[in-house]
Amino acid sequence: MTALPVSALSRRACPTWEEARWLGRDMLADDGTRWPHVRTAGFVATRLTTLFDDDEAALLVAAATLHDIGYSSRVARTGFHPLDGAVFLHAEGFPDRLAGLIAHHSLAVITAPLYGVHDLAERFPQEQSLLVDALVYADMHSAPDGRIVGTEWRLADIARRRPGPHQEVRAELLRASSRRVEAAIRDPERRIEVPPRAPA
Repeated sequence: MTALPVSALSRRACPTWEEARWLGRDMLADDGTRWPHVRTAGFVATRLTTLFDDDEAALLVAAATLHDIGYSSRVARTGFHPLDGAVFLHAEGFPDRLAGLIAHHSLAVITAPLYGVHDLAERFPQEQSLLVDALVYADMHSAPDGRIVGTEWRLADIARRRPGPHQEVRAELLRASSRRVEAAIRDPERRIEVPPRAPA
């Protein structure tokens, strides 16, 4: 495995967007479309940073950029990528909260039992916050190939690829998360715009 940036290891701090992009690209670039997807999710997250203070914004962007790192063949152990990614980041000394966001991204706790994971919440505490909703928003606006899409397009694609009754419950909760972020975006005090397309 390629060594992580010394700054990320020595400070045990939340990685910057540049560090998260470096790590995400290193771990996922050879794994189909995972890297374009998380790259765009990270980009969408950068457009939501004015909803948060600097520390929370950095955490959001890092989590969005690294949320699928558990798919990397160098990280995958259980076959449940949210848990595998969280375990990896925790072992590498990144903040517990970042690992928790990765473990629970996009309501992973709902699908965890399907992969034989019944203790996700015990291993990584699950938070409920606008930051968690913003991570959902970033994930739900990035197609597998890295295009920026709407929440309904993304949910339909997930349902097509991974059908099951659990997805209906999860989809409604993910919609609610996206709606809370949209309400925050519309707040006239915020005045932010999510861009129409992803970076090259």
